[in-house]
Amino acid sequence: MTLSSTKQIHRLGDICKIVGGGTPKTSETKYWNGDLPWISGADIFGMDDVRPRKAITKLGLENSAANITPAGSVIVVTRVGLGKVAIAPYDLAHSQDSQTLIFDHSKINARFLAWQMKKLAEQFIVISRGTTISGITKKQLADQQVWIPHYSVQTKIAKKLESNLHHTEELRDFTSSLAEEIQILRHSIINAACE
Repeated sequence: MTLSSTKQIHRLGDICKIVGGGTPKTSETKYWNGDLPWISGADIFGMDDVRPRKAITKLGLENSAANITPAGSVIVVTRVGLGKVAIAPYDLAHSQDSQTLIFDHSKINARFLAWQMKKLAEQFIVISRGTTISGITKKQLADQQVWIPHYSVQTKIAKKLESNLHHTEELRDFTSSLAEEIQILRHSIINAACE
C-alpha cells in the first residue's frame, strides 16, 4: 500500500488495506457483551455519528470473521445500508455488511477519503437500482479509482465540503422555520377574514 507522490489517481486497493467484518455466533453468550463495540450498518447515522448497540468479547473476535477497525479508519457499508460511510471514532468491530479502509494517515486525510467513498457508494446505489445487485463486493471497492492530491489540498477540500454542508443545513432549517411561520400567518389571515 504505497502512495506515489507523482500520480494523483490511485486504485483504492493499492493505497488502502481493505478489511471485511463478521458477526460472532449470536447463540454463544460468551461472544457478546464484551468490551469491543460492534456495529452493523444500522448503527451508522452519519460520517461522525456511530452508535454501537452491541459489544463483543475477545473470544467473539477470535471465533468469527470480525476484525478490529482502528480509530480513524473509514468504514464503508457495502451491503445492507449501502451508501453509508463513517469514520471510526474509536477501535471497534463491524458486521460483514461493511468494509474498513486502513491507510497511512500522514498521506491521506480520513475526511477527504470518506467524502470520496460517500460519492462512490451513491454511484453504486444508482447502478444497482432495477438490478439484482445488492451491494459492492470487496473487489469492486478495491478497483475503484480515487483522487488523492497533496495532503494539504485534501484537508482544504474536506473543510470546504463540510463548511458548505453546514451552510446548507442552516439554510434548510431557516426555510423550514419560515414555512411554519407562513402557515401560522395564513391561518391567522383566514381566521381574521372569517370573523
